[in-house]
Amino acid sequence: MNSHSTKYRSGSVCAEGSNIIYAWAMDAPKLNLPEDVSFDVGQDTPIKYLVVQVHYKNVDPFLPPNNQQDSSGLTLLSSSVPTSRKAGVYLMVTDGEIPSHSIEYFEVACRMPENPNLEIFPFAFRTHAHTLGRVISGYRIRNNTWTEIGRKDPRLPEMFYNATTPGLNIVKGDILAARCTMENTLENQLPTSV
Repeated sequence: MNSHSTKYRSGSVCAEGSNIIYAWAMDAPKLNLPEDVSFDVGQDTPIKYLVVQVHYKNVDPFLPPNNQQDSSGLTLLSSSVPTSRKAGVYLMVTDGEIPSHSIEYFEVACRMPENPNLEIFPFAFRTHAHTLGRVISGYRIRNNTWTEIGRKDPRLPEMFYNATTPGLNIVKGDILAARCTMENTLENQLPTSV
C-alpha cells in the first residue's frame, strides 16, 4: 500500500512465482473470453489458486478521515467441464533509459518454443507503459514477414483490446516482437520499463 503513513502494510506477492491471467486499469471494461476458451485453474494445473492484487494510484480516500469503502473485485465463472481451447497471457517486458526531451523505442523479441503441438491464436492485446509510453505494438514474424497482432496507446484504459489481425496463428519457429514508443518531455534522463 502506498501511503504517507508507515502503519499500513501490503501483502506479499506469491513466494513461488506468479502467472498473470488477467489485468486491467484506468476504468477499462470487463474481459469476455471467446466461446469455448478458458484458463486452466485448479488441482491438476500449474495454477492452484488465484490472488487478486489491487494497485492504487492514491490510497488517501480510504484512510482517515475519509474512510471510503473499497469495492474492488472480480466476478469469475468456473466450470468443471473443460473447454476445447485454453487461454493464457504471453507477457513481454523490456526496459531502458530515455534521455531528456527525446523519443526512444524500446524493443523486445523472442522465438516461440520448439513445441510442434503448440498453436497460439492471439485474440486480444494489452499495453502497459507507465506515464512515458505513447504507443505499443506487437507482431508475429514468420519468414521475415511482420504481421501486426495489436497496437494501442497505453494512456487509454488498460484492457485486453481485440487483436488487429483476427485468426492469426503463432506456431513453432515464429518470432514474437513488441515495440514501445516512449517520450520524455522532462529535463532529466529517466529509467523505465514496459
